[in-house]
Amino acid sequence: MEPIASDLPVEHPVFARLDNSQFDEIAALLADDPALAPLRDVKGVSLLMRALYAGARDLAQTIMGRLKALDVFEAAAMGQIGALRRILAQDPAAKGARSADGFTALHFACYFNREDAARALIAAGADPNAKAENAMAVAPLHSAIAARAAEILDLLLAVGADANARQEGGWTGLMGAAKAGQTRLCRNLLKAGADPDLVADSGENAADLARAAGHDALADELDAALLVKTGGESGESAP
Repeated sequence: MEPIASDLPVEHPVFARLDNSQFDEIAALLADDPALAPLRDVKGVSLLMRALYAGARDLAQTIMGRLKALDVFEAAAMGQIGALRRILAQDPAAKGARSADGFTALHFACYFNREDAARALIAAGADPNAKAENAMAVAPLHSAIAARAAEILDLLLAVGADANARQEGGWTGLMGAAKAGQTRLCRNLLKAGADPDLVADSGENAADLARAAGHDALADELDAALLVKTGGESGESAP
């Protein structure tokens, strides 16, 4: 049975303003009514997190200043280490909790390039291979690569992150780094065992994606890594 219109959840209009990038207007609304700060959308995602998703970091800071407390996801995303450590001490299970849209706090620490938060979460036992429970299916490694966060990527790899983890579309971290032209990230992934021979659902490998994006030197380097892996340089098969 389909819900009738009156049964559907109604989202506060501030979220429509956020979707329309009316960040100054929202800041003005918050100044007049700080009670708006803890609002959540119909999925349960907080206004602060939605501001971060929209790239409005100044607005996120404004919202944070009007909140009485942060949850574990907000603390990680904003790099609020004191708050994050208090949350983890009070509720150790928070390290593996899922946000309303399926991510862990470690995903957010990685995506928003909060190295100290990532370290605190890993020290508390957060899983470096946790997959997002949504269509994106990203691991924290993919989030770090999206942020071009080399130090966090190295940290994840050092504690056992799968260098060949796949996300939506069959993409590996190496593919994402290659398409973005991130040579350092690609090299670090290769050192950690990333396989340049893997292909996405589209049939492209990392070198293909790098070359299609105009990163020819990186594509050549990835092709060379593939030759080494397959024994192509000597004409012999890899053992």
